[in-house]
Amino acid sequence: MKKIGIIYWSGTGNTKKIALDLNKVLSSFGDVSLYDLNEQTPDVLDFDLICLGCPATGKELLERTQFIPYLETIQDKVQNKDIIAFGSYGWGNGEWLDNLKDWIKLHQGEWLGSLKVKGEPQAGEIENFIQSLFK
Repeated sequence: MKKIGIIYWSGTGNTKKIALDLNKVLSSFGDVSLYDLNEQTPDVLDFDLICLGCPATGKELLERTQFIPYLETIQDKVQNKDIIAFGSYGWGNGEWLDNLKDWIKLHQGEWLGSLKVKGEPQAGEIENFIQSLFK
């Protein structure tokens, strides 16, 4: 059974809602652990699949006080790990998740896809995304 880690930082709660929906959908694919970076910083070595979540902040930036420092602690541990990037935004075109995708590839993680959600996730949005990845 796959070990799946969903690790996220949420500001307004929308990215947390995405993480909770991912938790429900991915539970049929393996053993899922959910981590809010405001509470815990897990070791990614334990996971076969990592879902990294962060909303767009400022001018389409990754969150700088907890999310980016966390990435710095795991950068040597993501090589060859399957990784999904996710997050919410209110405006813009998704540059913050493109930056996360670039970070994943730079550190030799296996980027599977990115889920960009405008505001709150809509019914079926998360399930459709995951099904598109694991057909």
